[in-house]
Amino acid sequence: MPGGVGYFKRLEIVKKSKCAAIAISEKKIAQHLSNTYHQTGIWFFPEGAATLAVLQPAVDMGLIQAGDEVVTFNT
Repeated sequence: MPGGVGYFKRLEIVKKSKCAAIAISEKKIAQHLSNTYHQTGIWFFPEGAATLAVLQPAVDMGLIQAGDEVVTFNT
């Protein structure tokens, strides 16, 4: 279950926008954090690494198609 201030509003927005939300494990986030740093020298916060970690699951689920442009945010 998500948490934090206003999580219920974020879930409401996702539902109304007909978008998707994907949960990702802390382990996968940590792997992407480390891999991205070692490959690029760019340090991502865990929230930013989470956006990278969900890309492949989104492709697998059909949410991202070949040729789609995807923007991720490292906040």
